[in-house]
Amino acid sequence: MSERVVDGSSGTGRGWGGMAMGAVGSVGSVGYSLGGLVWTISKAPFQIVSAVTGIGAPSTSALAALEMEKESHFNKKIAEMDDEDFSDLEDLKLIEISGRDRCAHPVVWITGRHLPAVGCDLERIKWFIFCKLHAVAEEDFVVVYTHTDASWEENAPGILWIRSSYEEVPAKYKANMQSFYVVHPGFYLRTLMWALGPFASDGFWRKLVYISRIEFLWDFIERSQCLFHDFVIDHDKDLETQPLMDYGIYSDPTNTPREFGSYLPTDYSQDSRYSTGGVRGEEDK
Repeated sequence: MSERVVDGSSGTGRGWGGMAMGAVGSVGSVGYSLGGLVWTISKAPFQIVSAVTGIGAPSTSALAALEMEKESHFNKKIAEMDDEDFSDLEDLKLIEISGRDRCAHPVVWITGRHLPAVGCDLERIKWFIFCKLHAVAEEDFVVVYTHTDASWEENAPGILWIRSSYEEVPAKYKANMQSFYVVHPGFYLRTLMWALGPFASDGFWRKLVYISRIEFLWDFIERSQCLFHDFVIDHDKDLETQPLMDYGIYSDPTNTPREFGSYLPTDYSQDSRYSTGGVRGEEDK
């Protein structure tokens, strides 16, 4: 399992080796059978891949049939959502589709701070997100998730919700997603992503790219195509003076960290910079 880190240097970040459900086409892997469970252990350092099948490995046709059934259920549910009024969730600007990357793929923008994980119907939110993805996921696309100022108490739906949502997405959609960019990830989000290692495919980790500064995203998406709220732009500017604050290190004692390692001024409730009204700064238009 590995991910790319874009931080202005030429180095490549390595993810920790964990357990991932499913098969991995790594060279030199060795298969073992124990108690009806089939394990594939890669010779790459620290990487173990398990395929829990009950008795023996399922046939390719059986797996294909299961995937077709899952996709059929997914499409049926999407069709049922046609009459659902999602205007309240649209107003949150949680997920937006705008612009294209340098390979002409449509871009899905997700803002973590706008996810109402407390006191809301998470099942409804999940299918709202799925309906938005359905509009572009039949073809290749990319996702930009902005983690700026996301709070554990207010915006984290939990690992189980993330896992079940990921497993419901048809394989075709996962294959069509060419890249998953995470802007302003922070230490706590990286830890959470590592914890999700057993539930995501090896292909997902190859598509994951951490973006520590907005300007580094321009290598993949032209600046004119980027869609960021004002508070994200302001946070990016703050990182220029405190580059380690996303890792929980603060050089200015007047700044108060939040649960996910995000930065806000002490009296942020009166700070107009953190209004969610704007989407793209004037200088970025």
